[in-house]
Amino acid sequence: AAIPEAIVIDVSQLSIGDAIHVSDISTNYPGIEFLDDLGSMLAIVVPPAAEIKPAEPVAEAPTEPELITKEKKEEGEEGEGSEKE
Repeated sequence: AAIPEAIVIDVSQLSIGDAIHVSDISTNYPGIEFLDDLGSMLAIVVPPAAEIKPAEPVAEAPTEPELITKEKKEEGEEGEGSEKE
């Protein structure tokens, strides 16, 4: 007996709770002998276990810029000058 490369099953019309049995596909492959009972279930459509919700964007608090004063600049210049000597 010729073994098909693939068994194609259209599931686009199935709803939650519907099932595919051996009997549903055996009629499409008349030359193939299926060893399981015709009532054996091959697949069933079940609802998703949990719904994944997209993450909501988090609004970040605006940060204030750091103010640089003349005192800080002068301290930085003095510190650099003392290291060079």
